[in-house]
Amino acid sequence: MEILFAGIFGLAIGVAAQLVARPRHTVGFALIPGTAAAVALAYWAGATWLLTIPSFSWLAYDRGAIWALLVAIVAIVAFAMAIALPRSRAASDGDLLDRLSHAGPSAF
Repeated sequence: MEILFAGIFGLAIGVAAQLVARPRHTVGFALIPGTAAAVALAYWAGATWLLTIPSFSWLAYDRGAIWALLVAIVAIVAFAMAIALPRSRAASDGDLLDRLSHAGPSAF
């Protein structure tokens, strides 16, 4: 049941990060929330496996550390994507426009 909550938290953080992306039309509508949810679910699965090791007992479900790490890791990934993707897309679109506008006559 906790993995469902982890996925929902990841999706919510991704939606919040999507609102930060400027301009929003350069990033897909579901790319950032979907990636954030996937990161949250992957983290949760990894943390669950780490719980089998006695030295990682501080990650128990009834403690706050596992949830705080979830929010921190997903927020870092989602907001980094929301900031980096529009810049990268704008640069790559400008480069493509420059290459296509100087291509010369078409062969067709």
